[in-house]
Amino acid sequence: MMSKTYICVLLSGVLLFSATIAYAEATRFFKTAQDIPLMAGLVEDTQNSLSYDSPQGRIIESISILDGVDEHYVRGYYRQALPVFGWQFSSEDQFVRQNETLRMDFVVEDQQKYFLIFIKPR
Repeated sequence: MMSKTYICVLLSGVLLFSATIAYAEATRFFKTAQDIPLMAGLVEDTQNSLSYDSPQGRIIESISILDGVDEHYVRGYYRQALPVFGWQFSSEDQFVRQNETLRMDFVVEDQQKYFLIFIKPR
């Protein structure tokens, strides 16, 4: 006969596993930078983004549309999210990881706001 403690531990494990799967499925990533999460509210512009593998490393420009999302919120999100993926804060809007540099930028063109992520070899 199973003890109540064993059943509670088993159920806790199942719930934790289910929550982990749900989080992984809910997290979207850039198509051009598949190891960078795409924040909710951003719409990736795959037509104008690019990804290139060079002998020195990858070169990526991921462009997304800020669809009613404030750039300060986006900046805060990535300052928290990127370290989870191994990126270390370097300076304002810049991160480093192993042999790569990631830079974030915000631009306005034709009254549309865009969020850009550039990844290049160091």
